[in-house]
Amino acid sequence: QAQRVSFSLPHQKRAWLMSAAHRVAVLQTYRRALKMARDWPRIIGDFDTPKDDKTADAQTYIRSEARRLIEHNSAEQNTHVINRNLQDAHDRMDIALHYKIPYPRMHHFEGANQKDVREVGGAANVYRETPE
Repeated sequence: QAQRVSFSLPHQKRAWLMSAAHRVAVLQTYRRALKMARDWPRIIGDFDTPKDDKTADAQTYIRSEARRLIEHNSAEQNTHVINRNLQDAHDRMDIALHYKIPYPRMHHFEGANQKDVREVGGAANVYRETPE
């Protein structure tokens, strides 16, 4: 009988375990964020040369936030969580394009008070918590 050998992969090596379809979707989302950062001056109408400091800061923020979130979630293997994170990323980019503000926005819940709303991992991940 063959012995079964088990081993654990370091955090950095586990990223390849996600499905190929998810890998493609994650890379497409990352590319979309990088293109948004590149085109940010055109999106907000800053055609000055050199760019305004706020525009350069926004571009840097978009790139660093995209990279941070990709690295933070790189070991995730649960397909439901991956899909939710991808949807959150697309929603966040759509909101940034619509309002021309790359930074996270707080979500408003009708009738919510301070006890009802809890922030988790940034303003983009705010959700309603049932009152205790």
